[in-house]
Amino acid sequence: MALDWKSVESFSKQLVKKIHLDGINSSYAIAGGCYKSIITTRPPRDIDVWPYSENDRTVIVESLIKSGGVLVDDNLFNSRFIVNGNVVEVVCKKSNNFKGVFEYFDIALSCVGASFESGFFTESFVHPLVKQSVANGTPLLIIPMPNMPFLLVTLERVKRYAQELGFLYPKEQVEYLKGKYYEQPIEKRRMLLENYELVTGQKYEGF
Repeated sequence: MALDWKSVESFSKQLVKKIHLDGINSSYAIAGGCYKSIITTRPPRDIDVWPYSENDRTVIVESLIKSGGVLVDDNLFNSRFIVNGNVVEVVCKKSNNFKGVFEYFDIALSCVGASFESGFFTESFVHPLVKQSVANGTPLLIIPMPNMPFLLVTLERVKRYAQELGFLYPKEQVEYLKGKYYEQPIEKRRMLLENYELVTGQKYEGF
């Protein structure tokens, strides 16, 4: 199935039903790598929920718990739940609207999502580079990268996306990111390593 606006709408509606967020009194986006499942037909690795306000986040968390969701991790970036066998991550970053959510994505195949107002679908978005990514068989980067402090996280994610989708090893993207890393002064490289460990809980093992 093509990864386009219509398939994103249909898939998103299925997701929110699975995790019991359909019809709740909250506004949010579902966005990120979960939409790769439209291509692979495999269940998503996780489902990222982006609330538009702190009140929206509270309603979402309460709804997940009420529907039997189990909180398994709570950190600076998200609150992670298991809901009906699905990993659901309620993001802590504040995005006041649908457009704002996509300011955080460095990979075109992540820059996909759907917006829900008061729990009901309103619109979907697919980055223009998604079609080219699929046609070329490589996870294209969004340049300039909006999320440079997490460059190493993006580097590992690019490699993982290629593997999950059966794409060729993304040599051009990896070399670009490595080059950006080595352009940085030592202090910034140290920060990039620390950010990687903060996000993944693991030390970066190198290139």
